[in-house]
This record gives sequence, structure tokens and C-alpha cells, in this order.
Amino acid sequence: MLIIIRFWLFVIVMTVLTFMVLKVLGRERALLKIFLFWIAATLLSVALLYGVSLLVAERGAA
Repeated sequence: MLIIIRFWLFVIVMTVLTFMVLKVLGRERALLKIFLFWIAATLLSVALLYGVSLLVAERGAA
């Protein structure tokens, strides 16, 4: 349960930070697009790391 809370907290914090930085730079984007980007980026990186760990574990067992 704690991992899910950390995930959403990370996504929300990164969304707000990205929104503020883009606003300061004068390149505003829709908040929903930034939010969806961070959800996708986080889930894809987790999936990639999980896949790599499976490959490493498979080679280590042989």
C-alpha cells in the first residue's frame, strides 16, 4: 500500500514541478497532459526495470 501512495505522490509532485517550470519558461501546457506524461513515464520505467531484472535473474540461474 505504501508503494502506491509513493507512486501517486511522486506523480503529483513531478506534475506540479513540471507545470511551474514550463510556466516560468513561458511554455505552458495543459496540466492533464503533464499528469498523464508522468504516469506513463513512471509506469514504463518500472516495467522496463522489471523486465531487465527478469533477464538478469534468468541468466544468473543458468
